[in-house]
Amino acid sequence: KGCYVIGSTGSDDKKRWLLEEAGLNAAINYRSENLRTALKAAAPKGIDVYFENVGGAHLDAALACMNLRGRIAVCGMISTYNGDREGVRNLSVMIYGRMRMEGFVASDFPHLQEQFQSDMTGWLKSGQIRYQETVLEGFERAPEALIGLFEGRNAGKMLVRL
Repeated sequence: KGCYVIGSTGSDDKKRWLLEEAGLNAAINYRSENLRTALKAAAPKGIDVYFENVGGAHLDAALACMNLRGRIAVCGMISTYNGDREGVRNLSVMIYGRMRMEGFVASDFPHLQEQFQSDMTGWLKSGQIRYQETVLEGFERAPEALIGLFEGRNAGKMLVRL
């Protein structure tokens, strides 16, 4: 769709995959780089649209880089799911930045589902969009998969094959 895309991940291998395989314009390893500094360097023209699914320090860093009238689509806040209550400290920048932040779930957009499926199917078939999966075998490995997901042991989507 012509966007400049920045990814954030927790390892150099995943960062390399985002840049070399997935084709992102920039990527950050939030475990080895200062998140705010790295994001400012990766987005020298600022951020117009931020897709939020981490919360905490990631949202703080993004808020500091948002352009005037920037938009933040919120679909998750995984940093709080394990009881880590790392708060966002700079929500007030939304006032003078005239930003909009709105939560959503996919079911809010049934009218776009058919077009999305058509577009995504084409992009996947053409290789324009690439993905990774980590698959663990057997129901007994479900706890390992869940723990691994929150510890970043997966590459891409974490799945358990029954």
